[in-house]
Amino acid sequence: MPKFFARKKKEEQKETKEPVPKYVEAWGWAASAARFRGLICMVLSFALVISLIVSGALYFTRDVVIVGVTPTGERMLLEPVSQGVNLEVFVRHFLGFYANYSPQTINSSIESAMKLATKPFRDSFNYVLGSSFIQSVIQDKIVQSVAVSRVEISSLREGGFKAMAYATRYRSVNDETKQVVYEIDIVKGPVSKDNPYGYYVNSLKESNV
Repeated sequence: MPKFFARKKKEEQKETKEPVPKYVEAWGWAASAARFRGLICMVLSFALVISLIVSGALYFTRDVVIVGVTPTGERMLLEPVSQGVNLEVFVRHFLGFYANYSPQTINSSIESAMKLATKPFRDSFNYVLGSSFIQSVIQDKIVQSVAVSRVEISSLREGGFKAMAYATRYRSVNDETKQVVYEIDIVKGPVSKDNPYGYYVNSLKESNV
């Protein structure tokens, strides 16, 4: 083929080639931008996950400082609990409220004791004794004092335990002093502001030795 005709054919092909529409170019630009945004989102998401992991690790490994405030407003450093509850201390603490009272302290003593007891125990106490018992202590000026000499822990289980508290009980009625034993069934429960022990008295029986 002569060079003249070959050159003419190439010129015809150039003339017949249609230009690319502008909206097609715009689509290509938008697709590229979308891919770029997707890549940025993936990078930011990965960075967020890493930061959360690092923050969590720092939170659980950092030193915890607990500050307590005394009734006079003085601040003092406290230490986190590192050992289990002393069960004997809990028994003595409960009986200190429940079994010791006077006309001046009966309301606050029973209220404090009930915070360390289960709902069935509170319901039983209110049904059997309740406000009539409290009023009789106030009106008759009854004073009771119990000194616990020994506490035996038995039937220790995951959900609680049983305790036998041996004590000397004094009551102002007839100026009476007796040796008594408290059989107490105690169950585990939530730790709260009112009950930091996490144990609750579920039943109690008092008998003479």
